[in-house]
This record gives sequence, C-alpha cells and structure tokens, in this order.
Amino acid sequence: MRFVEIKTEEQQAILSIHRTRDLAVRQCTQLDNKIRSLLREFGHILLIGNEAVTAFAKRHLAGDHPDMSEIANGMLGIQCYQFLGLNERIHGYSKMIGHMP
Repeated sequence: MRFVEIKTEEQQAILSIHRTRDLAVRQCTQLDNKIRSLLREFGHILLIGNEAVTAFAKRHLAGDHPDMSEIANGMLGIQCYQFLGLNERIHGYSKMIGHMP
C-alpha cells in the first residue's frame, strides 16, 4: 500500500485555482463549438482555432453581424460575450498560477 501526504490548506487552495481554470477552459471550448455550429447552420464558416472565434466575437460585438436573422444574431451576441468573458477569466487564472511559488 502506498501512503500519500495529506495536502496543506495552501496546496488545496492552489489546486482549486487549477480546477476552476480547467472548468473555464472546458466551458470556453463548448462555447467555441456552439458559436461555430450556429454560424454553420446559416452557411458561415469560421477557421479552426480559438483565435478565429475570438476575432469573430470581437467583430460581432463591435457591430459586424453576419447575414442572419435578428434572433440568431442576438443569441450569437450573447454567446460571443460569454466566450470573451471566459477567455479573460482563463487569462486571469493563468496569471494567478504563474505567480505562485
């Protein structure tokens, strides 16, 4: 049988940052796929990669909307807003992890 040291409160706290960042990354990937699929349903194709969706989301929120119904563009706007927010949180979590001893 292998014995494992009990984690300190600090170690547990650090792990919570990693788990929270991991959750945000998974949610971001889900939104990435949802934005692509919604666009594809209306005949618009995005390049593969987070950068392409990020660029599209920024353009969409700036008012550059694809040729889609108002309802679909509204739902797309909500998803773009959430996507960019998640990316900012992921960046913040990464900075926190980078500043740890």
